[in-house]
This record gives sequence, C-alpha cells and structure tokens, in this order.
Amino acid sequence: MGQIRFTLLAMSLFFSMAGCGADDKGNQEDNHPECVADWQCQGGRCIAGQCEEFRFADSESDGSVPTGDVKDNPDGSADEDLEEPADTTSDANPPPDVSPQPDVVKPSGGPDILVDPTAHMFTFIPGVVNPASMPVLIYNQGQTTLKIDKIYWEEGSSPEFSFMALPPLPSYVEPFKNTAVTVIFKESSPHGPATLVIESNDADTPVAKVQFTSQAKTAEMPCIQLQPSSLNFGQVVRGDSKPLPFKIINCSGSTVLNITSVVRSSFFGMPLTAEFQMNPQFPTPSVLGANQALDWEMVYSPGLAGVDSGYFTFKSNDPQQPEAKLNVNGVGVPPPLEEIGLHIEMEWDVDNSDVDLHLIAPGGEFFDCDTDCHFGNPSPDWGTPNVTLDDPFLDYDDVDGFGPENINLSEPTPGTYKVLLHYYNDSYDSWTGGATDCIVRIYSYNNLVAEYGPVKLDQTNRNWDVCLVEWPSLQMTTLGNTYMVSSSDINACLPFF
Repeated sequence: MGQIRFTLLAMSLFFSMAGCGADDKGNQEDNHPECVADWQCQGGRCIAGQCEEFRFADSESDGSVPTGDVKDNPDGSADEDLEEPADTTSDANPPPDVSPQPDVVKPSGGPDILVDPTAHMFTFIPGVVNPASMPVLIYNQGQTTLKIDKIYWEEGSSPEFSFMALPPLPSYVEPFKNTAVTVIFKESSPHGPATLVIESNDADTPVAKVQFTSQAKTAEMPCIQLQPSSLNFGQVVRGDSKPLPFKIINCSGSTVLNITSVVRSSFFGMPLTAEFQMNPQFPTPSVLGANQALDWEMVYSPGLAGVDSGYFTFKSNDPQQPEAKLNVNGVGVPPPLEEIGLHIEMEWDVDNSDVDLHLIAPGGEFFDCDTDCHFGNPSPDWGTPNVTLDDPFLDYDDVDGFGPENINLSEPTPGTYKVLLHYYNDSYDSWTGGATDCIVRIYSYNNLVAEYGPVKLDQTNRNWDVCLVEWPSLQMTTLGNTYMVSSSDINACLPFF
C-alpha cells in the first residue's frame, strides 16, 4: 500500500499542507513557467511541470491552497487521517485540493471515489434573491490517484442550480485527499430537480451523481434562515483573527422558532476545528419570535497554515429544514518571513521519498509529543498557553519528494533548540526513491543565518542531527552526525494512538 499523507489542525490536530511531485504527467502549455513543486508558482499550482492558475466558474482565483495527507508508519501500519475538506464557496476563496499525479492504476488497488452529499434539498423563501450555496466534496478513498475527467449537469436539470466554483479539469486527487465543487441555488421558474454528474477513473463507480431539489418555505410554519449560508474568510495570517457577521432569522410571520442545538461538523469522528468560534457562543435552546432576526458573528483564528472548512448545524423545529447548515471556510497562511524569528527550511534532491524536518524545544526529545515539532505534532504549545506567536508550526509537509518543508517560530522563548532530519520513507506509493542529499537553511527575520549540507541520507530511518540554535543570540553549533533509529522510536503523536 502506498504511503498516505496526514492532516492535523491546531487544537483539534487537523493539519493541511501538501506537495506536488516533479514527475507529474500531462500536456504542457506555452508561456507558463516550468516548475517541480507548488512553492515555485506564485498564486498557482504546479501542474504537468508548469505553473498554472486555477479556473473558477465565474472568476479566477489568485491563491494556492496547501493541503494535507496521512503518513504510513515505517513498519507498514497506516496512520489514519482526518482531513477537514476544502469548501470552495465564493470567487474569493482559494482553490480546492487538486494535486496532479500520474494517472496510474496499480494492481494493489485502484482509486475509490466518495461524494458527499449524494443528495441535497435547498429550502428557500419565495422572493428572496440571495442565492444559497452548497459544497460537494469529492474524496479519494483508494490507493492510487483518482482522475476526475468531467463535472457537468445532466440534461434536463433545472437552471436554478449552477456552479459557483470548479476545480480545473482533469483533476487529480491523491489517496485520502479531496477536492470540492460548489453549487449555488437561485429561485427561478419553473422549479425542478437537477443532477450533478462526476466522471472519473474509478472502475467501480465511473459515474457518480448528486441529486439536487428545492422546496419553498411557508410563513405559516416555523422557518429558519441563515444569511448568508456560507462564510468565506479567505486568507488569514496565522495568529490573527477575522470576524464575519451573519444573521439567524425566523422567516415565519406567525410562528415561533425553537433552536434546540448548534453542532459542529465532524469528519471521520473529528469535530470542526476550534479555530472557528461564534462570538458570543450561541445559547441553546433559543426561541425566536415571528419575523425575529438575530445578528451574530463568526471569528476565524487559524493556529496553523492550511485549509480549514466545515459547517455548523442549527437544529430547530422548522419541519422543512430541521437542520440548517452554516458553511465556514478559510485558509491560514504563514506570517511574512520578516516577522518570523526562526524559519527553518529543508530540501532534498530525490523524488518519491519523504524526509521530515524536526525542531526540538530546549530540553526536548525526538518524537516527544510535547517538545518535538514535526508532521504529526505540527503546532505544539511551547510558551504561554493559548498564545500562538511563541509556538512553532510546520507550514509544509512534503511526502513525495524535493520539499521544501518549513518550520516557523515567530517569537522564540530563550533557550537552545535542536534541528534534525529524519528519513521517514525512502519510497512513495510503491515507487523507489533511494538515497538523497539534504540541505537545511535557517533564517531569522528573513535573513539567512546558516546553511547546512548537502548531507546524504541513504535509507529509511536514517537521522541527521543538523545543529543547535541558541536564542536570542543566534549562536549556531554544528552537530553533523548521522545515525539509524528504530521504527519503534517513531511516534505520530495522534490522539487515537
């Protein structure tokens, strides 16, 4: 089974960053810079060896979205991951996770498409012009790359339903990753259903369909409406907060609305990250009188770089829409390098291999879940509780070759930190990588302080102790030793292990 990538984010341990291999296949276009990884493409992604922009249904997006994955343990057991899927709900939202990979189906197992939801009803109030939106999430549960060839409306579908955002086609979704399509509904006449069709290389389900219907609400019954139904926070610098307003409305002119609970969405048992918070927390149960509207606020405070998305479900006595969803999505981005006290960057020169960067706190130990910042512990709390500026965070985890991988620490506390590399896996998805030369660069407020390497790591579980960094003097002590570690020393620091 191929190596799977892992996602964790802040307090919920959900993290999303991803890379693009240099051996991606596809037709090249003229006038696009050549690349081997997304980080080389300003405002785009590396597709078929060239930088490409993302195509949206109504506009162009200028942001690139790193995403996350799951790692297999070196002993062959798999760490499951719980990725919060990307929600593409407006033109300003960065593009979904669509990392291109070679379209190869191996005997060990093929792609396996999962679409969520498979059916959805838009409830609406006649005469209200604000369109409602709904993300359709496309997952790959298989062992090889899922190729999405076509996304379209089946003939005879109602024009009330249309696309707000689409991934570029064809789209390539790596194992245990996802992409998204955003559908909007706007009332028109005549009313009718619509069928969304997704064609892919899944041999068992080459055509997946999503059924959409609509239903008008009557003012004679309890009636809940969320305005807007989706909140897109766009890009927010890690450590900052951004509020967005929304309304909770009883659209009935004669009947009270009882809201019994508000529940966070859950993906494979993991709740929506706490980086989204209502301000203040919505009290339940709550009663809204006829035509009453409450002004509320949602705040997004990313603790990690990466995509955060999900929804809040408002449960009420509305018989036509007992569970109204408020979709939320945003992208945490690293602060500018000029604002980061320690920025550690690692690269290696062999494709189809996974080298991991580790930053160990003063007095800490390798793979310790409190003191070692790495792929499975991407944002440990090292300083003042609930303050992110003195905590390190991994903003890029590349599992299939080249890097870079970066760890950032905006405001380090005084002490001596250790930098080391671990050769996590010398192959990727049944492809052999082999020995690789690694380079580490250390920056402070965007000034290059030191560069180490290249140093050759020859096989899985080879470690390189790079250096010690004393803060705030920035005194560097070169270590340079390489050695083997046991698979039993590897600890992903996951809450369910």
